[in-house]
Amino acid sequence: MSSLQVKNVSEKLHDRIRQRAAAEGFSLSDFALRSVERELSRVDWLDRLRRRSPLGNQGGGIG
Repeated sequence: MSSLQVKNVSEKLHDRIRQRAAAEGFSLSDFALRSVERELSRVDWLDRLRRRSPLGNQGGGIG
């Protein structure tokens, strides 16, 4: 399994991540990994949404 190191994290951000991880019962590392996975899933979903045909009047509507 690979590892990832994040450098130049401000103390303020580090504290926020650490506190949120503790509140949710995760280690800082597990919380960070879950956050990255969640963000990538969100980006993938938005990409799929953008590729879809727009909804609207396709010429077969009522009226």
